[in-house]
Amino acid sequence: MPVRPAPVATVSRMRHFSTLIAALVAGPLSWLLLAFGQDGSAQTFAKGTGDFPVGPALCLAGAALLLGLLATPWFSPLGLTLTGAGYAASYLALLLDPAGVLGLFPRSLSVAGLVADPSTPLRSGTTLLLGAVMMVAMVPRWQRRSSAAELARKVPAKRATVAAEPESVTRYLSSPRRTANKRPNSYGPTDNGTDRWHATRPVWPYAQDPRPSGQ
Repeated sequence: MPVRPAPVATVSRMRHFSTLIAALVAGPLSWLLLAFGQDGSAQTFAKGTGDFPVGPALCLAGAALLLGLLATPWFSPLGLTLTGAGYAASYLALLLDPAGVLGLFPRSLSVAGLVADPSTPLRSGTTLLLGAVMMVAMVPRWQRRSSAAELARKVPAKRATVAAEPESVTRYLSSPRRTANKRPNSYGPTDNGTDRWHATRPVWPYAQDPRPSGQ
């Protein structure tokens, strides 16, 4: 019965595609939540009233939750790797053209009574920090995926070899034998009876014949 390998490549491609869509949503949204959380915390503590920034804290927790979901085994490591690379590249782009990169962001953004500068995570270096952490954290997962893919390629080949063994045994047993070969321990019919053994056995001095007398 032919062995049908599981469509591992198809499942892997669909998982990468769904993870890419999730990363395109979670990455920018986490950036905005970081901006509102950092700006809101700075503004609250700058007032010196002793109040705790509840809203900004929830924004920071939401950003951490979104990025943490991308790191779970439910998603491919491609999502967090691309998100981390985008975060780190945005900060490294400041080395080339700081004014041009910062000019891509609006000066302020207001949502639900919270006002923040979207470039705050970039100015504070948070994007470089999180980007480096995300990319380094995904290295072991990529290594495990490569090991699992190699094992998945070996298993169908091994199953096919095991399935082909009965056919090889049948062909071996049904092959013609050499009837003219009379040597012992050879492939073919042999005559290894007791009489033949005694006929070809060398006679040693003082040796006793184990056969009964009269033969």
